[in-house]
Amino acid sequence: MIHSAVPGRYCGILVAIASILLVGLSDFACAFSGAPLLPFASSGSRLGRSSTVAVFSSTLDLGTEAVEAASAGALAASKDRAVTLLDSALKRDEAAATTIIEEIQLLRSTGGDADRFLDGFLSVVDTSRLPIWTRIRPLAYFSRRARRAAMRRVLDLSAPEVEGEVDVDEAEKRNRRRSFSVLLRTLAETEETGASRRKSSIIAIERYARREARDEASAQDMVNRLPGGLETPKYSVLATRSKRKGGYEIRRYEPYSMCTVQMTKPRPADSAKTDAKISNPQLSGASSFGALAGYLFGKNSDSKAMKMTTPVLTVGDEEIDKAMSFILPSDYWAEGADSQAPKPLDGSGVQIERDEGGTRAAIMFGGYSSKAVVERKKAQLLEGLEKDDEYEIADGGLVILAQYNDPFTPPWKRRNEVAVSVAARAKE
Repeated sequence: MIHSAVPGRYCGILVAIASILLVGLSDFACAFSGAPLLPFASSGSRLGRSSTVAVFSSTLDLGTEAVEAASAGALAASKDRAVTLLDSALKRDEAAATTIIEEIQLLRSTGGDADRFLDGFLSVVDTSRLPIWTRIRPLAYFSRRARRAAMRRVLDLSAPEVEGEVDVDEAEKRNRRRSFSVLLRTLAETEETGASRRKSSIIAIERYARREARDEASAQDMVNRLPGGLETPKYSVLATRSKRKGGYEIRRYEPYSMCTVQMTKPRPADSAKTDAKISNPQLSGASSFGALAGYLFGKNSDSKAMKMTTPVLTVGDEEIDKAMSFILPSDYWAEGADSQAPKPLDGSGVQIERDEGGTRAAIMFGGYSSKAVVERKKAQLLEGLEKDDEYEIADGGLVILAQYNDPFTPPWKRRNEVAVSVAARAKE
């Protein structure tokens, strides 16, 4: 019998080193074999605006004269540079991620086909044939193909659910484009951890996405997800319930004021006079959001722009006057102060309302607040309250959805809530 001369505790280290070497040799070989893998650009390299916009012109069928006149070699070289830019973004090159974001914004602002442009980048991530070893997540530290695989997994985990769409395929593509844009923005940011700052990595992002998918965020995590610098209604926590008992908080809210619009009513034909322009009009509730944003940002009787606040509130459903509300700045929260708020313009459909606060039960959750997720959280909240010894549902049990973050906040940084009014349960 032949005994190994290598102690057992070193075997794992040797296997890891061998894997890294094989990954490196594999990537090196692919660069010379014609496989769809491109060499890294030099550190800090960026793609110019004109060349980036033309990157996927051959596959996007933009139909411009420049594309028709370009040679196949020039088009291939342009695409290669863009793919290298994506690989650089995945290797913590913030400038590369920022460049892609700027090109998307440029196309949208000039009427270009940003969706096809995004589809070109997504084709690199989604259609690349990746070897099985790219499923080993730590290899993303060393291999660009492993980083592409990590990005694919993050997109799979974070793309919003498709709901009530006639064209499911197109809806899935739209959601994936949105997730890709959000992911790029995260890669372009510097991550703050306590007193230190570091570049965002696809490895850390996948870890956050997996944690979010498992619904493991703590109450303190959710508190930390509150956007900085924005006013929000004040409340104190009276009691908390464990996840086994529903996972909700009992809160006492102070009064606040808000502007509200009915979501079930169509917007007027001349809504441009009263509504703010929305960058993603295809998102659910976009027209109502535009009406409220228009009022808050200056399309009101005083032409007064007010500070943005959080959260955005939604109450009701399609059958019973679904409404969306923005919280007004705290200048208008005191009793009677709501009457001093600028008057909404005629035809805007916006109304000023005051909420007297009170006692509410609320569940916090991350991710996107899709209809299916909201329904699950509502059921969890209401079922928990049915068994609660101290509090019971009050005021008809109308559930409020609160969304605290902008559409470009990644799922693992989002804070949402469902809440319902409660009262102390009568003692028997």
